[in-house]
Amino acid sequence: MKYIYPDLSKKYKAYIDNTNKMAMSRFGLSIDELQQLDLDGEELVFLSKYSRYMPVNTSDCIMNKICRRFEEEFDRYFSRHKSEFSFDYKLLKSDAEYTPRQYAAIKQLYDRYNQRLVDYSIVSGGDDLESMAMMNRRFQMDCAEACPDRDALCNIILDICYSKNSTKRFAWSMCATDIIHNLLRRNDYIISFPTLDDNGIIKYGGNRFKVEEKRIEVVV
Repeated sequence: MKYIYPDLSKKYKAYIDNTNKMAMSRFGLSIDELQQLDLDGEELVFLSKYSRYMPVNTSDCIMNKICRRFEEEFDRYFSRHKSEFSFDYKLLKSDAEYTPRQYAAIKQLYDRYNQRLVDYSIVSGGDDLESMAMMNRRFQMDCAEACPDRDALCNIILDICYSKNSTKRFAWSMCATDIIHNLLRRNDYIISFPTLDDNGIIKYGGNRFKVEEKRIEVVV
């Protein structure tokens, strides 16, 4: 039923992503790969908890079989039509430099954060937003202590999160403001946005819009 309940779908996706990261970290295998093996011990306990805390019913009922068939077809379609565009995350960075020691310290915090995120998702299902906010604040303070230069810290975190195919959540939880500031600085602090205009060239929802530009003031 996750397809008709957006909140449930979001919760399910976060649960799958986080537990897969935990499985890769602990066993070097994804959940699907673990489920194909004849396991005992720690791996079996892990899969048991994975099933116990699953936010939706994943049994082989008729509805789930139909949904999986559709999912497989969509996956094949999107894999065939995947865009060749490659996002250059360096657009999010500044010119600040950092040391290998600073990088190593933040990488340890990044690994610890992902582990805590997985544990948090399994135990609470990701619903306790206040606890998540508190956890983010603690890691923000730890990151600032490891690298007091905010520009350098932002660059380290972006290099860690965007140089490989991994979650970007740590980057946007730790330094979202700095990332936005870097983007604004690259564009001379000018933003573009649509406004209603009867003569505008953009049509949407029965209205016309034009694009306006504005230089904004940023307090650092």
